[in-house]
Amino acid sequence: MTTAARHNEVTPLLNVTTATARTNASSASTSTTATPRASNHHHFAGWGSYNKHIRVDDAALAKAAHALDSRRHPHEMLGPLQASSICGNDILSSCFYSLGLVTSYAGQLAPLCFLMVGLVLYLFRSVYGEAITAIPVNGGTYTLLINTSSKAVAAAAACFSVLAYIATGVVSAVTACNYLHAVLPDLINVPVAACCLLALFAFIVGMGLKESAGVAMVICGIHVCTLVLLLALGLVYVLFNNLGELPANLALPFPSVTITGDENGGGEGGLKGAGEVGGLEEDVLPGSMWTALLFGFAAGILGVSGFETSSQYIESQKPGVFLLTLKYMQQAVCVFNPLLSLLSITVLPVPVVVAFSETVLEHVAHVMGDWLQAALGLGPLSGAESTVNIGRFLRIWVSMDAFVVLSGAVLTAYVGIDGEKGGREGKEGGGEEVMLYIYVHLSRFCHLSYQPFLPSLPQA
Repeated sequence: MTTAARHNEVTPLLNVTTATARTNASSASTSTTATPRASNHHHFAGWGSYNKHIRVDDAALAKAAHALDSRRHPHEMLGPLQASSICGNDILSSCFYSLGLVTSYAGQLAPLCFLMVGLVLYLFRSVYGEAITAIPVNGGTYTLLINTSSKAVAAAAACFSVLAYIATGVVSAVTACNYLHAVLPDLINVPVAACCLLALFAFIVGMGLKESAGVAMVICGIHVCTLVLLLALGLVYVLFNNLGELPANLALPFPSVTITGDENGGGEGGLKGAGEVGGLEEDVLPGSMWTALLFGFAAGILGVSGFETSSQYIESQKPGVFLLTLKYMQQAVCVFNPLLSLLSITVLPVPVVVAFSETVLEHVAHVMGDWLQAALGLGPLSGAESTVNIGRFLRIWVSMDAFVVLSGAVLTAYVGIDGEKGGREGKEGGGEEVMLYIYVHLSRFCHLSYQPFLPSLPQA
């Protein structure tokens, strides 16, 4: 067979094969096009619009907002009055022990020293409020330090805060029972009554912060009413007695400051004179306006303890309440403490205020009550013909109010300790170890054995 013949036979076979391949490819393409896969194609329907106007009344909108807030916060949150009452009992009860102390250092300038303290508290309020609202977690100073410094520094600060709250609770309980003992001397044993008072408020705090806030609000309301009554009666007393003892007190020289040292290197003033080695030595600073303002201001700072307590339970407060608590406490300090100090040096001579520094308001109430009884002509103050004694009644009232509000300071101490260990950082393992941190490190050297025994108090 020739080469040309062979070429003619192979060419039709190639044509048939090529046509068959094209037919199969065409049929496969047709099959694929006929049944497209939905996952590989997306049909855009085009831009559209949907407008529907819904009218919701205010009641339904408020109900929906309350339901959403309840879902976010399953426990009922504290309002401004409830949150302010817890810390307000501590800061407002300071008038029972700070008036005489500041007057002993500042004399007739004691009201000005209290105003200076209120001004500093106003400046501190802005800084403290900004810092705490940036990290709104229970714990206060501990929460700030754990986020800005080391855990050792934060734990040390928290331990100092807890010790301060413990001291506040114990001193407030004992002082409250002393006031109660003055009214009922035959029925009250101060140590036993103080222990019972501590146990009572521990039980109240254990019931929950909401119930504690209700008790604190009642206590704070009674105390504020008592202070307002004293100031109103004092205004009447001043108007009808030609400013009372105030002109004579303003003419007195400024009190001198005694700095005492003893064999142990400390004394009543906590300082020693220059060049002292041992023995009982006294260094008396002559009184002047500057010493009165300096030492009076330093003593007045003691009267604002409890201002930081609101940050210990900020998670239990409604949004925006924390700043209101700081505002209310600062305003209360600027109003009540200077006015009560002015009232005390108007009704009593400065030496008498210093002599009865622990019970100044009792004596102020007694003097004003006796004057009111004489002015109204209600009979003699004592004797067989005496039927009423307004001075004694007011004195008992102030004593009972001191007992109640100092008991509220015990409640504030418990809430402060609970908030110090119950914040979010504590839930992550920091707060529960605050008290253990120092003991663990000391046990390496002192062989201490520490066992926790206090259960965590329930959070509101």
